[in-house]
Amino acid sequence: MDSHYDVVIAGGGLAGLTLALQLKQRNPALTIFIAEKSKKPAPEASHKVGESSVEIASHYFRNSLKLDSILDQQLPKYGLRFYFSQHGNHNIEQRFELGANQIPSFRSYQIDRGRFENQLLERCQSLGIHVSYGNTVTRINLGQQRHEIEIKQLGNSQSISCCWLIDASGRRALLKHQLNLFKPSNHQINAVWFRIDSTLDINTWSSDPYWQKRVSIPRLLGTNHLVGKGYWIWIIPLSSDATSIGIVTDASLHDFDSLNAYQKALAWMHHHEPQCAGLIQKTKPIDFLCLQQLALQSKQLYSDQGWFITGDAGLFADPLYSSGNDFIAINNTLITDLITGGYSEKAFKQRLQFNQHLMHKLFLGFMQIYQNQYPILGNARIMTLKIIWDFSVYWGSIALIFIQNRIDSNDFMETASRFLSNVFSVNFEVQTLLRDWASRDNHQLQQPGFVNYSAIPFLQGLNNKFEQAYKDDELLAELNKNYQLLTELASELRFQASLEYSDLISQTSPSSTPDSCHLQTVFEQLKTNSI
Repeated sequence: MDSHYDVVIAGGGLAGLTLALQLKQRNPALTIFIAEKSKKPAPEASHKVGESSVEIASHYFRNSLKLDSILDQQLPKYGLRFYFSQHGNHNIEQRFELGANQIPSFRSYQIDRGRFENQLLERCQSLGIHVSYGNTVTRINLGQQRHEIEIKQLGNSQSISCCWLIDASGRRALLKHQLNLFKPSNHQINAVWFRIDSTLDINTWSSDPYWQKRVSIPRLLGTNHLVGKGYWIWIIPLSSDATSIGIVTDASLHDFDSLNAYQKALAWMHHHEPQCAGLIQKTKPIDFLCLQQLALQSKQLYSDQGWFITGDAGLFADPLYSSGNDFIAINNTLITDLITGGYSEKAFKQRLQFNQHLMHKLFLGFMQIYQNQYPILGNARIMTLKIIWDFSVYWGSIALIFIQNRIDSNDFMETASRFLSNVFSVNFEVQTLLRDWASRDNHQLQQPGFVNYSAIPFLQGLNNKFEQAYKDDELLAELNKNYQLLTELASELRFQASLEYSDLISQTSPSSTPDSCHLQTVFEQLKTNSI
């Protein structure tokens, strides 16, 4: 083993392996060492959050990292599907459903993390990246231009120096601990998750002919969510024929002590989700983990001394909408830009400050989607509108920017950053409106209806534009067009809320008759099915 490398990455999970691969592809001359704590490659159905990828992460894996052959061994993902609590949750066909009824045009995946990371490891090693397992990082000595870490393996210690040091150690957060970079999160959620040894196909939960026929694509291959007040449950199929089950709860609405062991979690599910619990108890659990305070922040991610933080070692918002892998993709791309960009010292510091500001801006902007919003989960009407809005914000802004490969384009992002500020401003307003609206709303959906979001024209339009070719000026024009769409959607939501609660709007923004009618069909579907 050499004692000096260009790059040392502490952590050989998804964040560390993908960053190493991205760096090596960008600059094959880089020497890279990965120190991983685990003693051997991960088993299939490995016990890690982040098995579902959406558009940004999928583009990162397939296009940025060229992992086509690896991804083709994973299950395809047919969008997100939600089933809202109704009639005690004993029969799936009695629940209101939101989902797609056609295969998305942009590919995404359900990822068996063990299989995926083992293949990433093989790809890294084939490129000459040194990956060492069973290491404990016992010391990190940060310097101005050279860093040194001490690792212990099988009782033997060794010092390794590097020019660039990356902390991808997950929730061990080596640098965050050492440098006291912890920043409190105001998003208090907890999670438990486990794998079962068989496929839990939600499409077999009911034999009702109408329920079976109203969706023509396999429900199994969607990321299925069971949703109730203050909680949601994910059901994700894995290519190893296991199923991942996760329960995410608002800490103020569900006691963590009632969930923090497998039998406790199963009892909790029997109370809140009896149909699902009854099916799970017939299977065998592979593993079980629980975690309090899932959301994470960090005061700093980058340093002009040449160290960086990525993955859960730095930021994590919420597993809903699978944002964790997206932030890995964005952060790794910005780090790769800094390490391989060939910047002068002055330009490097300027770019580093901009990238760090951008990461925090994106994180705080998208935290608005989650923070204080879990009470809305129990309201099928408002939550349906929220999900459609959240998709619109994501597809119309950062997802389009990333998929168009502009996130590390200096000149473009200087302008696009102002666009993002405008998007996050209207998003904050709408998230506040939705929260206040749900807190007053007493309308319960009477019929077990279905909203097919793949049939909503403006959503399909946003999704279909990802892989079009845009010049910079054309892409900026498209982003501004999307911002106009968001302002029109916000106007429609304000107006609909004012029809039900006239005094609600006076607390946020004035309401007037909107010029657009993008959401009219959805409003009618929700009205038809409400008391």
